Amino acid sequence: STYCPDYPKYGVWSDTYVLTTRDFSLSAAPFGVSTYALEKDKMVAGHPAPLSVQFFLDGSVPSNLIGNGLLPSDIDGKRHPTAGSPIPHIAMDFNALNMWDLSVDWTSPSSSRMVHAGELRTAKFDISYPCDFTPGGRPDACIPQPNTEQKVDFLGFFLLHRFAYRKFRGYESMVVTKNVQARTGVAGARWYEIRRYPYGDYSIYQQGTFSPDDGVNRWMGSIAQDAAGNMLLGYSVSSKEVYMDIHG
Repeated sequence: STYCPDYPKYGVWSDTYVLTTRDFSLSAAPFGVSTYALEKDKMVAGHPAPLSVQFFLDGSVPSNLIGNGLLPSDIDGKRHPTAGSPIPHIAMDFNALNMWDLSVDWTSPSSSRMVHAGELRTAKFDISYPCDFTPGGRPDACIPQPNTEQKVDFLGFFLLHRFAYRKFRGYESMVVTKNVQARTGVAGARWYEIRRYPYGDYSIYQQGTFSPDDGVNRWMGSIAQDAAGNMLLGYSVSSKEVYMDIHG
């Protein structure tokens, strides 16, 4: 293959397994992003030849629309999307989120489509972090730890797995999180809830940053919600005084 697939992310839809990758060229071809649809029913049944569909978004797609990669939706709960509904994907830009819809037709796979479904402007956020660059060190190793000068990656340029989908009565809801600089030299967990109403467009319903003013970095989160719409955000913590741990 001309490309090396990196940073894979997975989602489970009603009749489809979804896989996304960031594709790096092994030659002179441009960076791209792929989404793969895998025929879930046949895979579950152990069929020897399930179908698959790939869409490769290459350099002809404006980079702000795909950012550093796509996250596919991953269903929570017993209430599933309407049959034939497109599978939401999300990408990050500076102060914006971009939605993509993957429509898969397993009866006629060549009729499947991947389309940009809208740009959602967000409240401003800061994905920079005041790193102390050291010769030979990683430029994004910024998060301090106790009793060592070794720091940990901040990874501010990525949306974080999962893009959790849940269907409620009257609307669909999706939640996602990312790392931001909440205040100077302190990482926080930025989160979003995106909704789609029947026959409507995607919109940001609510957003926020979780970062108590205690000097502790909170980053590398993952978020989901229960059937009542209560959200739980899990994340890593670390600082010069606080050993790395997972909180929620």
